[in-house]
Amino acid sequence: MNLFLRFLTGLIGAIAIGATILQVIGHLQEPNYDNGLIVLWDMIRYFTVLTNIIIGLFFVISAVKGRFLSYSWLTALTLWITIVGVVYHGLLSSDHNPVGILGITNIAHHTIVPIGTVFVWLLTKSREKIALSSPFVWLVFPLGYGLYAIARGALVDGTYPYFYMDPDIVGWAGVIKSQIGFVALFLGLGLVIRLISNSRA
Repeated sequence: MNLFLRFLTGLIGAIAIGATILQVIGHLQEPNYDNGLIVLWDMIRYFTVLTNIIIGLFFVISAVKGRFLSYSWLTALTLWITIVGVVYHGLLSSDHNPVGILGITNIAHHTIVPIGTVFVWLLTKSREKIALSSPFVWLVFPLGYGLYAIARGALVDGTYPYFYMDPDIVGWAGVIKSQIGFVALFLGLGLVIRLISNSRA
C-alpha cells in the first residue's frame, strides 16, 4: 500500500465512521429521540449503515497497518457498498430528501463512501486470486442482514427499513421476490467483480 492509497483508505474509512457518528447527532436533534443508544438501534436496521460501519473499521485498521487485512474482503466490501449506492440512487433517493446534518451524512453514506471504496479497490494491486467460491461466501452478510431486518420488523418493532421488505406494502410474496432478486444481484455482480479482479492479478 503506497502512501497515497494509505491516505485515501484512511480518509474513506474516517468519512464512513464520521458520517455515522454525525447521523446519530443529527437524529438527536429530532424531538422523537432523546437517547443515542435508541438512535443507534434504529440506525442499524439499515444495510447502508451497517456496511458503512464495517468499511470504516476495515479501512481505518488497514490504513494504520499499511496493508489490507484481506484483499478478498476488500473486494466483498466493494461489492456491498456498490450495491448500496446503486440501489439508493436507483430506487430510494426520489422519496428520501434529508436536509441539514442528515443530508450531509446521506451523501457520505450513499455516494462518497461507495465511490471512494471503488477507487480504493481499483488502485489496489494484489497477486491474490479470488476463489470461485468467494462470491458465494460474500452472500452471507447480505443474506444474514435480510433475515435480520425482516425478522426484526415482524417480531420486534413492526418497522421495516426498506419498502421492498415491508409485507404491508408489497406483501410477503413481494418480500420473498425482492430478496431472491437481491441474492441474484449480489451473486451476479460478485462473479463479475471476481473476474475483473483476477484479470488484474
